[in-house]
Amino acid sequence: MTQSTMELINKRREEKARHSLATQEHKQLHNQVQAAIRKDKETYIQQQCEELEKQSVRGNMKGMFGVVKKLSRQFQSRLLNIKDTD
Repeated sequence: MTQSTMELINKRREEKARHSLATQEHKQLHNQVQAAIRKDKETYIQQQCEELEKQSVRGNMKGMFGVVKKLSRQFQSRLLNIKDTD
């Protein structure tokens, strides 16, 4: 994420702490954050596609398939163990 997106997220967090979620300003900030995140994601995917094209021109199949794998895999969260206090 870009620095401007992080600043918007922090502003939204501060607004949420000051007021309830129902305020118009919070809703507007939320919409701006979502739009910025979508834009950042599109930029990231575009950069990865450009990298894929570079790998293809070089003939680097391992690098090319690595980029494809990174783009096409599904998110899988880490499984964390809960430690017993005893």
